[in-house]
Amino acid sequence: MNRILSNLPLDKIASFRESGYAESLANYILQGLGEDWDFYLYFELSRWKGDDLQVEVSPRKKLVLCIGDESERTNYSFADQVDVIFRTYLPVNQRGKVFHLPVGPSKHFAPGEVIPVLKRKHNVFFSGNLHSGRAALYRVLAGVPLIPFALLHRLRGLFGEQFDNAFPASIIRFSNGFHNGIPLGDYAQLLGDSKIVLCPAGIENPESMRHFEAASLGCIIITTTLPDVVIYRNAPFIVLSSWRELKQTVERLLREPNRMAELHLKTLDWWRSMASPQSVANHILGHLDKM
Repeated sequence: MNRILSNLPLDKIASFRESGYAESLANYILQGLGEDWDFYLYFELSRWKGDDLQVEVSPRKKLVLCIGDESERTNYSFADQVDVIFRTYLPVNQRGKVFHLPVGPSKHFAPGEVIPVLKRKHNVFFSGNLHSGRAALYRVLAGVPLIPFALLHRLRGLFGEQFDNAFPASIIRFSNGFHNGIPLGDYAQLLGDSKIVLCPAGIENPESMRHFEAASLGCIIITTTLPDVVIYRNAPFIVLSSWRELKQTVERLLREPNRMAELHLKTLDWWRSMASPQSVANHILGHLDKM
């Protein structure tokens, strides 16, 4: 019977928001993993390197899922002891035996039923902490000059934190600190009742959980450039070269209900076929079968 081995107790890993998608993914992998494989979960954060992963000596091949860390590092101490690693936030498809793994939704994200996009109450939605990865979006919405982010963050109260009026029937709000904005339960409900969701970068990486949360509900996703990896190449996202293109992009979309309905369906299909835990697990299992 296969089991999950890890560098931290599984209940401790489960306390982090990064663990929810990985837990679902791991359960699907376990259902199809052959007895000739050992399965490891390695958790660390960008500013906290986790305990070392202790790899057991066995004749079985070894698979590791690495989650949490937003940096690009792949110099794991255990790399030579395992056969394949799938890692979140990798900016390329593959580096040696390390492969890209989608970050997925937050553990705390609890979506409701999918509402047809044209029946949703809100046109544009964003709620999140103001950090450096979102500075460019904030500057565009606030109409402020290119001042250093440290000063921009200090003066956010002066420039404003709510931009609901940027577009009709919209909710666009910045907060100070993680989970200090719209309550988690309300966040999922508002996301699912919004046609368009703005998905700026995370703190250290262009990928974010928001991309996957919005996609799982069929929201129309507007973002900036994401890593050139397989999962994003055919994603039906609207990718801006600059947030300065936001106003004209949204206004054009709101005049094109047929296009919005099409993007809604394509996004749901992308989530189900490419990004859901089951589809990613099937991809990983298919990769293992070839090894």
